[in-house]
Order: sequence, then C-alpha cells, then structure tokens
Amino acid sequence: MAEKNPGISANYDEHSAVQMAANQRHISLVLEALKQVDRLDEVLTVADFGSATGLNSIKTFSPAFQAFRLTSQTPIWVYHCDLPTNPWSVLFTNVLSSPHSYLSLPHVYTAVVGRSFYSRLFPANSVSVGYTTFSLHWLSTHSQAQDQLEKFVQSDPQFHAELRARSNQDLDTFLTHRAAELRPGGRLVLHMITDVIAHKPRYDTLLEMEREGLISHEPLRRFPVHVYHSTPELLTQAVARQPHLQLLSIEPVRLYDPLYQQFLADGDAAEFGRQVAKHSKAVSENIFLDLFREEASPKDLVDTLFQKTEKWYATHPEPLLTQEVDAVIGQLRT
Repeated sequence: MAEKNPGISANYDEHSAVQMAANQRHISLVLEALKQVDRLDEVLTVADFGSATGLNSIKTFSPAFQAFRLTSQTPIWVYHCDLPTNPWSVLFTNVLSSPHSYLSLPHVYTAVVGRSFYSRLFPANSVSVGYTTFSLHWLSTHSQAQDQLEKFVQSDPQFHAELRARSNQDLDTFLTHRAAELRPGGRLVLHMITDVIAHKPRYDTLLEMEREGLISHEPLRRFPVHVYHSTPELLTQAVARQPHLQLLSIEPVRLYDPLYQQFLADGDAAEFGRQVAKHSKAVSENIFLDLFREEASPKDLVDTLFQKTEKWYATHPEPLLTQEVDAVIGQLRT
C-alpha cells in the first residue's frame, strides 16, 4: 500500500509547518463533531486515519478535547491508524510524552491500528468521529508504468488518466469503509490536497545525478509515483455516491507555505532551499533509500540527492502554494 507515505522518517515533526497550519483550522470542527455525537454512546471513539507520527493530530485533538471537557465527561477513545511501516515508536513517544498530549485530560484513552485505511478497520457503527488530513493524496497502489516520473512531469495524458482513475477509486473505497464504520449521526472531518503535486525538483535532481554518473538510469525508470490529488468536485461526487453519507460542509483553502512567506520577507534563497529540502527528506527519505537499493552506497546517494534538491530550491524559489479543501461529512441517522 502506498497511502500515508511509506517513506516518512522520524524527524517529520520538525518539518511539517504546512500540515500544522492546516490542522489548527480543524480544532473547532472536531469540537463540533464531538458535541454532535455526545450522549449517543457511553464512549466516543475518535479515529485518526493516516496519523503518521501523531503530533499534528494530537495538537488538534487536545484543545478540542479540553473544550469538550467543559461541558461533558463522556470518555473518549482515540485510535491512531496508519501502515505497519509507520514510525510507531515516534507516535507512542508523542502520545505519552508530548506536552501537547491529550492524555493529560480526564477520561481519554488511546490505541493504534497498523493497517491501511483503504480497508475496513472498525466494526460497523462504532466510530463517533473520523479525522484525516494530508493523507488521501497517497495512492493505495502504485502504477506499473515504466518511466513514471518523466510521464508525470511531462504531463503524459494516458499516465495522468491512470492516476486519476486510481485516485478516484481510492476515494470511493475510503468513503465506503468509513460509511460502514461511522455510527449513525457520526462525523468525518476531512482535509485533502486538491491540486497536482509537483515532481519536477526530484526529476531534475535525479537527471543531474545520472548525468554525473552517480546513479544509473534504473532509479528514474522505476521511480513509483505515490501520490495524486483529488478536487472539491470529485469529493462532492464521491460523497453523493454513498447512500448513508451527507456532505455537511466543504471549504476550499489556498495555504501559502510559511517557508515561502519567510523567503519573501528576508530574501534568503539559501535558507529557503535548506528548509524545503529538510521537509522533503523527512517525508521521502525511505522511499529514496529503496529506490537506490541496487546502486552503490544508497545512504550516501540519498544525502547527495537532498543536497542537490536544496540547491534546486535555492535557485528556483517559487511559491509553494497548496490548494486544499476542508470538509465535514455526516453519517445519516437511521
């Protein structure tokens, strides 16, 4: 499974400013969802789909739970869900030791689920509030096409049609499972990236490494495209195909990367490149270690790749704009 980056590394939390800015918008949405389902169950189950290291969702849940505790003492059970390859030890440390942890609040408990969210994870009618951010652009399976990276960057129509079909099916699959798991009246708070994800920096960097004789052509030939975007229109259509779900709200958002804002303020292109490369490495380091597995000294090659990526961003300080959508989906009462 490709969803929720299989390459995420332990230092992801240090370089996820965009994700954190988005998650802070969702505190009120989570709080409202909890209030809507309170008193329907003796225990409220909150499922964090695509949790990664958990810190971003923890920083959303904690203030929402704290505000909820002002009016209700209903127990809350939080499940963090991600792939078996997730850095679970980092998540456990965040939950147990972070000053932001919700475990300091009364009657809040936690558990994890190490499976793909493109499968059923919970019994029917058992989830009170589902939550997912920066996860649904990860594809469930990889294309088998060769030269994927070049096809993506060059906007090959057939390849993009394949990715679109896979992304659409993944969204349907995700919503079908969540519709079965959400209790009647339950809610899903959802955040999605809704524009094409750029691969040009890594493509140009890999080409440069090939020209310099550092790698063979094989890594470029078999680079797997892991991610593809959806759109607000496609989300609306996907929810409409679910007979038990209703789109309660949808809000397109265009979020400027704080790193680019800082670059505009101080003009330091070198620092901009360093920060973007650090974030990229935190998200995809393990992907490239696997990509270079048949080359000599994969770890050194990964370090070289991100050093060159840093220079790419320093000489191409383009705005990192992310088109996104926040949505709340309700499970119809029966």
